[in-house]
Amino acid sequence: MSKKTTNENLVNSSNQTRTEKILFKNQKYRVNCILTFNHKEQELFDVYLSERGLVNKDIFLKGIVSSGDYTELDISQLIKISTCIYDCERLKKENPLLSEIFLEWYLVNNGKFYIQCGDFQSIYTMFGITYSQEGGEFEVNQRGVILYQPSQMVLNY
Repeated sequence: MSKKTTNENLVNSSNQTRTEKILFKNQKYRVNCILTFNHKEQELFDVYLSERGLVNKDIFLKGIVSSGDYTELDISQLIKISTCIYDCERLKKENPLLSEIFLEWYLVNNGKFYIQCGDFQSIYTMFGITYSQEGGEFEVNQRGVILYQPSQMVLNY
């Protein structure tokens, strides 16, 4: 059975090869995070991620979520993660190859990650949550905030 080659596969393969060439220097980079939930107020905080935490989106998001004390309910009600890396210029100077790889995937999302785009699949797996993105509903709560409720969300505790 042959595997169909897609642009995404080629990019992932290219990034994997380049990632193997990165010289990690045990540096940490500060990332400002805003987590938006369906069931509680937004959380704002800074997190320091290692260089390995900047290699791809899944590792990046897992690093952010791992920095907090979140429950399965919190993660299942996560709508959006907005981020801003403060040390981007330092990253460019200290590790140009990592900076290039980081900016390629990071700028596609402009530092914002959404439930609607399927960005949280790796986080759900971390928490044992299975999630189907089939359908869903938007509604406006009493404060005028638009909420998204997936039509099928199954928590496996």
